Amino acid sequence: MLIQINKSPFEVYCDDSLERARPEDLHEALGDVCWLMYNVRLQDSEELSRFEVYVIEEDPETGQLFSRVKPKDEVKKKAIEEMGRTMQFGRYPQNSDTPEPITWRIIDIYPRWVLLISEQILDCRPYNEPAEGVDREKDEGACWKDSSLREWLNRDFLQMAFTEEERKRLDRINCRTQNNRKYDTYGGPSTDDYVCLLNEEEAKEFFGNDPDRRAEATAYAEKKGLYVTADHAAGWWLRTPGDTLANALYVTEGGDIDKGVGHWVGDDEAGGVRPVIRL
Repeated sequence: MLIQINKSPFEVYCDDSLERARPEDLHEALGDVCWLMYNVRLQDSEELSRFEVYVIEEDPETGQLFSRVKPKDEVKKKAIEEMGRTMQFGRYPQNSDTPEPITWRIIDIYPRWVLLISEQILDCRPYNEPAEGVDREKDEGACWKDSSLREWLNRDFLQMAFTEEERKRLDRINCRTQNNRKYDTYGGPSTDDYVCLLNEEEAKEFFGNDPDRRAEATAYAEKKGLYVTADHAAGWWLRTPGDTLANALYVTEGGDIDKGVGHWVGDDEAGGVRPVIRL
């Protein structure tokens, strides 16, 4: 199906497959494309005017076609100017058990929202705790959708860190967790979360290099059992699975992303948590 947007004709494909989109699928398909490139969901047709399609590409490995889109120049310029700045929102224990303002780093921005990740590692938790009363060896694995960490972030952390008025300002994030690149471990279905973690692709996109990904842990997270270096750097979870669902990928203390295998998700391998929110 040939579509004309901003004088740029292109073909729309649903979910990166070769299935041709029907006219009524256009808005959803464009939303998928924009999410793939910029982690943004288009909310209404007015937002389509903020994007320009510029190329149809073919994946050399799979032969699948996909559309790349880019924001208009003025939007991109604003995003570049704001990227890396910090802001405070919500409160959580950091230097002690007493809640303090949380500092967030801006990692992506659009006219209607801003994507934030905590500047520091705020807590220490396993990716997936075994269900109560269930043999841990039989219940250790979980994709992001079914993980106890996702449940904790969107229940306990959400309530602890933000007031009712602040929670009203949070925008749901559509999270797609791709399969593990090396082992093809299933990433799970999409989720709509108020609080999430970055996946592997986002951790590479939003941080330019290993030193930029390197994060310092709060005293509170260290007190909870998080391993830290002499200068208080620590590792932190990504939501992408490892070589099996018993492992999840992890940004190490040095800022590199471990080589595909990941860390065990169970309760004696608790890792650092850098929540991600959208306002």
